Amino acid sequence: PNDTIWLPFHVLNNTCQHQPCNVYASAPGKVVYSGSGLRGYGKLLIIKHDEDFLSVYAHNSQLLSSEGQFIAQGQQVAIVGGTGFSDTLHFEVRLKGKPVDPLKYLPKR
Repeated sequence: PNDTIWLPFHVLNNTCQHQPCNVYASAPGKVVYSGSGLRGYGKLLIIKHDEDFLSVYAHNSQLLSSEGQFIAQGQQVAIVGGTGFSDTLHFEVRLKGKPVDPLKYLPKR
């Protein structure tokens, strides 16, 4: 959508101000973590795309995918916002375990 601004590691969606918004997978893969056990990330989802790449979606209000589930590109995986804590999705692309600028790996608009 035109109202989404991609910044390294965060996605600010102008329509998500204080209301829930859908979160979609950036690429196909397998959910390797879905939960809230990692301090500072809230409800967290991690998708493994291949041996090198992971995508991370944090500060969700609701997780719609479970560990072991295979995800298609563009599939809704979570809902962010509406929690009063954080209405901003924390998004990372990790290459071999290290965070990288997602703009280098996401499709051009």
